[in-house]
Amino acid sequence: MTSAVEFLLNERVERAAADPALPLLDYLRDRRRLVGIKEGCHEGDCGACAVLLGRPGSDGVWRYNSVTGCLLPLADVAGAHVVTIEGLNRRDGGLTAIQSAIVDGYGSQCGYCTPGIVVSLTELVLAADRVPDRDDIRRTLGGHLCRCTGYGGLLRAGDRLIEVLATLALPADMPALVEINMLPAWFADIDDLRAQLGERPAAAEHDGLAFAGGTDIYTRGPSAGSAGGPLRRLADDARLIGIQGSADTLRIGAMTTTRQLMESAQMAALMPSIATDLLPVAAQTIRNRSTLGGNIVTGAHNADLATIMLGLDATLSIIAGSSERRVALADFYGADGRLDLGPDEIVAAVHLPRVADRRVNFERVSKRSHHDKAIVNTLMSCRVVDGCLVDVRLAASGVGLHPLRLSEAEGWLEGRAVDTDTVAGTLERLAIGIAPVNDYQGSARYKRLLLRQLVVAHFAELFGDDIDLEALTMAVAS
Repeated sequence: MTSAVEFLLNERVERAAADPALPLLDYLRDRRRLVGIKEGCHEGDCGACAVLLGRPGSDGVWRYNSVTGCLLPLADVAGAHVVTIEGLNRRDGGLTAIQSAIVDGYGSQCGYCTPGIVVSLTELVLAADRVPDRDDIRRTLGGHLCRCTGYGGLLRAGDRLIEVLATLALPADMPALVEINMLPAWFADIDDLRAQLGERPAAAEHDGLAFAGGTDIYTRGPSAGSAGGPLRRLADDARLIGIQGSADTLRIGAMTTTRQLMESAQMAALMPSIATDLLPVAAQTIRNRSTLGGNIVTGAHNADLATIMLGLDATLSIIAGSSERRVALADFYGADGRLDLGPDEIVAAVHLPRVADRRVNFERVSKRSHHDKAIVNTLMSCRVVDGCLVDVRLAASGVGLHPLRLSEAEGWLEGRAVDTDTVAGTLERLAIGIAPVNDYQGSARYKRLLLRQLVVAHFAELFGDDIDLEALTMAVAS
């Protein structure tokens, strides 16, 4: 299927006559011969194909995020602004301050990864509302694989950018960034360029593959996005957007990205460690695209966001046309692997109860410390009233077809005192209702042991002053 997709590509309006499910990377390289964007893994894991994707927020302010072009369907850039490394190059052949910082810091050798790194550092500059630090630079570089140079030179380049940004009043507008050579001159006329775009087309009403961030489906292969026929874009449906709170509930739109979730003050009020807990899960280019609803509906056996939401006692809002129904996330995943989701239904939002004095802890193990799929993860939430555990929720992934609640362990914990005997009884019940499998991530036996260790970590983190940690260690080993 071919249709015209209109968007702003660097300095000009682009009308792309191509399959809307075609990955942007393939369109830019094969159709437009913009070969500064590189193809590496085609799975969003290397950062070589990063581009800036800009679109207006609900307040009308345009924001730019670094995203991987290999996981971005052409349909999803309609009405947006795509900036490639060619658009970030100065027309007189000189270097921008970002490019010069990489050269001066000896941050590039073969150069294959460099265009994507320049793109992500440009995102950092555009979004800076305070002077960045080295941790910000590291987060920005996350997901950019550099096999030649290593990251010392790139961190030195980041230090130079920090020095320059420290001279500005932040956030800086684009003319100010052009003035200090962070951006090429044409960015000063960005408003005139945006005005050339027509209105973004309305969300498709026809049947088709409901598409959110694309960070899962496109990892199945470059053509996977078109396997189900036409795309049904969800990004324009207002019912799926935003985070709103009431006195007793937090509503999170299904299209909320992982990064938005991490940066939400309302989410942090429910789970203070959310930003650090999710930092190892994916690179920033992926966090900018991956969505809460997508993680839940995909329902991977090791899904991180779904596990967190299960442990926070989430309820889903499911819509089809103008109708809406609610279902507890704990009931959404069937024992047979099927979802409680009709062919015409989509998950619109997640509702989390606000629970006073709730304690929350998330634990996760993966082969790599960062940017890798979990082997096993688990979240525990509870309250303590008169020395006893109440409102206990214990969720886990990596030990079944889908994320699941460990109901036998929850039932045992409810109303019990926080002591070593309680933990030992919990460990005895963890094997009930789980079904880990032998796969490339590890044996079923290993995953059972991991779950035991991570549940002990919950108690050590939440109640370290109230229990005998040495006895707990012995309990895991037994």
